[in-house]
Amino acid sequence: WGEGTREGRGLGRRPGPGWTRTGGMRAGGSGWTGAAGRSQDDGPLGVKVVRVSDVNKAQAQAVREMAVLHRIENEHLVVQHDAVSLADGTLALVLDHVTGGSLVNVLGARGKLTPGETVTTVAPLFGALADLHAAGVVHGDLAPGKVLFSADGQPLISDPGMARMLGRQPSRGGCAP
Repeated sequence: WGEGTREGRGLGRRPGPGWTRTGGMRAGGSGWTGAAGRSQDDGPLGVKVVRVSDVNKAQAQAVREMAVLHRIENEHLVVQHDAVSLADGTLALVLDHVTGGSLVNVLGARGKLTPGETVTTVAPLFGALADLHAAGVVHGDLAPGKVLFSADGQPLISDPGMARMLGRQPSRGGCAP
């Protein structure tokens, strides 16, 4: 999405302290995603813009969740760096930039994983979930679209707490917590 669209207008080139949007926005499952860079070193970041029912409440929740998640040291969790409420009532989340696609992409292209790939994908995710649970965090919406891969193929869990932030109840049945 570009600057001229309703979705792109709220997210300017310098939307938050310490980071700048560097690319266009594209539609995603719960909003729009794009690229950003850290102002200090132009390090890559991702931006996710989501519609929320109450942007102030959602921003406060996101900041609380960031505080908890930053205490969890697990290389298989996508790190959230900032949460900024935008003028159009949406919320911009600044995250690690993840470039390896999602499990949805892999399954869509190949149909299934080999047994070895399944183990090397799922085992690290179970460790990350255990660390989340030990910190009192329940993902609540883990699905193939929330499993991302780093450029070197490491599986990552994205969006812990996103279901609550969007005002939805966590999924029931069929999805792991």
